[in-house]
Amino acid sequence: MAFAYWTTSGSGSGTGSTTAGVSNQLSFSTATLNSMYPGDSSQPLTVTVTNDSGESAYVSTVKAYITTNKSGCTGADFLLNGSAAPSIADDAVALTWTGQDLAAGTDDDATGTIQFNNTGSPQNACKSADVTIHYVAS
Repeated sequence: MAFAYWTTSGSGSGTGSTTAGVSNQLSFSTATLNSMYPGDSSQPLTVTVTNDSGESAYVSTVKAYITTNKSGCTGADFLLNGSAAPSIADDAVALTWTGQDLAAGTDDDATGTIQFNNTGSPQNACKSADVTIHYVAS
């Protein structure tokens, strides 16, 4: 019995792809806070960070800054974690958060404190102000 065969060689490749990622896939919610006034005590600030996308997202930090609807009443009229609050995102204050891979559709809490900043000067511009806490995550 005799056998014959051919030898050969070859090469190949395969392709795959990744998604483009999703921007602004996180949402933030905060429980209603007590009204603030000069001489008040700090109160807990808890923000729930929710991943609204269909993909996991790594969230390393959660930060906050404050604006109001009153001219002359700024973030600095409030304290975040014991320090005068900034009014712009670039200066946002870090909240307590453990960096984590937030799975699609899940949430976790970031925490801190908030308080009116009793500066010792008239702060009438802050009377009846709507205080907006903005959140930034990266």
